[in-house]
Amino acid sequence: MMGREHPMKARQVHPRARHQRRDEIVGTAFFLASHAADFVTGATLPVDGGYSIA
Repeated sequence: MMGREHPMKARQVHPRARHQRRDEIVGTAFFLASHAADFVTGATLPVDGGYSIA
């Protein structure tokens, strides 16, 4: 685990200037665990607030 400077560094490099909250991730997790995602195969679904495209 990193020291206290880690959250500050994330704010500097992340497009949303903060880490995600649990409630922002849970919808994607529920979707992937549901029958609605039965045909989602071999896909990458980043839930990172834009970090992967910044």
